[in-house]
Amino acid sequence: MSELIFKQFRHEGCLAYLIADQESGEAAIIDPKKEETAKYVEVLKSGSFKLKYVIDTHTHADHVSSSCELAQECNAQVVMSEKTTSERLQVSVRAGSQLSLGAYALKFIEVPGHTSDSVAIEVKNYLFTGDSLLFDDCGRTDFPGGNSQEQYDSLYHIIGSYPDDTIIAPAHDYEERTLMTLGEIKESNESLKYKSKEEFVAYLQSWNLSLPKKLKESLTANRQHCFKLGGA
Repeated sequence: MSELIFKQFRHEGCLAYLIADQESGEAAIIDPKKEETAKYVEVLKSGSFKLKYVIDTHTHADHVSSSCELAQECNAQVVMSEKTTSERLQVSVRAGSQLSLGAYALKFIEVPGHTSDSVAIEVKNYLFTGDSLLFDDCGRTDFPGGNSQEQYDSLYHIIGSYPDDTIIAPAHDYEERTLMTLGEIKESNESLKYKSKEEFVAYLQSWNLSLPKKLKESLTANRQHCFKLGGA
């Protein structure tokens, strides 16, 4: 079977990913950040990849996605959950949806909690978890559409049910870590140590975090239609 190309991008704690089928050259970029658009395009061109999908695992509240710019420039399509309110959506996915990427299938699962439109993506032995599961914790649930009870179910009953050798690829990390298996994460991740939903919810409520400075601006930008007439 053709090799699955994998590349991780890091910018100020935000992680994005390029995956591609080597034989066909078909590629997808997951959770891209607007400031890094030129870098993604450069890597696509240098590898002779054809960008097919730009996937946002959820509507981001802490930064602006470059999904529109990449889709427009590379004639790709923006993929998001059918539950999103974003006008960027071109291909909608739900639990059980699959999209082909050369010889590989991108399988989508719904993982609400961090946001109501959060999805994770399974391909080969990778699971791209967005902000739902991070290496040492989980995504906060006090953004619009967040729900701590749903976050518990997504972590403990959906993501947590995958084999321990599953490679987790989250959308954030601030410790310069690259990848971890689910088994490794279970050993040290604070958010996966609670015996009941009530304890987990109380744990999240104890965070008392301040909201991102550009929360409103990021949400507004990521929800707005932004394609030029005649574009992708």
